[in-house]
Amino acid sequence: MGKVLAYRRDAEINYKVGIKYARKHQYEDAIKFLGTAARKEPFNAEYQFNYACILAELREIKKSNNIFKWILRNIDPTISECYFAIACNYYEMDNLTKTKEYLDKYLQFGCEGEFFEEAKEIIYYFDEVLGISKRNSKSASVLTAEGEELIDKGDYRKARTKLEKAVDAEPRFIAARNGLSIACFHCGQIDRAISIAKSVLMLDSQNIQAICNLALFYACKYDFKSYSKQIKILKELDINSEKDFSADMKQFLKTVLRDTDVEECFKMKIVNVLQLKQIQLLDPKR
Repeated sequence: MGKVLAYRRDAEINYKVGIKYARKHQYEDAIKFLGTAARKEPFNAEYQFNYACILAELREIKKSNNIFKWILRNIDPTISECYFAIACNYYEMDNLTKTKEYLDKYLQFGCEGEFFEEAKEIIYYFDEVLGISKRNSKSASVLTAEGEELIDKGDYRKARTKLEKAVDAEPRFIAARNGLSIACFHCGQIDRAISIAKSVLMLDSQNIQAICNLALFYACKYDFKSYSKQIKILKELDINSEKDFSADMKQFLKTVLRDTDVEECFKMKIVNVLQLKQIQLLDPKR
């Protein structure tokens, strides 16, 4: 435990030093420290965001965009500034189609944020003056269905790639995020699976599948404190829709049956809570 805390303090110190250099516009120095902090804590949205911003200042545009997309895909899809930053980076690369795509996403998810009016004006210019239209591509729902089919076939790496594309296309599409977390779990990327499952709960705090997935993922890491917390959340959860509950339960049971790493007792505890919830849903008096 002491080593973990020391490691986190080390990341925090590097981050604070990097920010000090960034405020002085000493970006070459800032990038060394921010990069170290970001590598030590890959699922810390604040560290990743500021690292990506400094990379953009240093004209490392592609790397900057990859990190902004990493944040949206794996950590927090609600950070709307990432969409605007990605759009700006694509503009620097003269990719106006992608610029418009991410400005559209910013307007869709930004809730009239800091750059809302500016984004609207740019899109108007693109539409009316340049005539740039949205590129046709596979929908997130199609990509998600294909990804889920690949998971069922046990082709987890291909599934992960499909579902990453689905999440990139529609960052707030919960089915794609749940599928991606499961694909990452089966690929052995447990920390990433946990972060993505948490990102689902940022969008829907009562998402049954994400809560169950998190419990399973924590059990795989032997993090029994976090596992017990998820079990408690699941027990206290109010279920409103029998249809949604049944669909989520079915998906989770498929994950449990595929898994060979987590001890049966931990999996069965989650399943037992789900079965009790199902009984209560069918007979509220019980």
